[in-house]
Amino acid sequence: MPAVIYQEHLKPLYPHIKTVKLQGGELTVMRNCKEFCVLARDYPEMKIAVTTNGIFMNQFWLGVFVNQGLYVNVSLNAGSK
Repeated sequence: MPAVIYQEHLKPLYPHIKTVKLQGGELTVMRNCKEFCVLARDYPEMKIAVTTNGIFMNQFWLGVFVNQGLYVNVSLNAGSK
């Protein structure tokens, strides 16, 4: 998604949004997902739900999940021993 959409066009809706689900590709490596979560900090009532493979968990993402996380789905797609 182009940054202008979530940084400007959708921003008036943020005070009214209860949940945002981030999925598609691996969100923990996508710059726009991280930038969105930084913006979402200004709206603590907005909860963030994610689907991730958990490959790139770091302190930033753990903070998002602890502070604003609604749920975290862990994808085991193509999982193996």
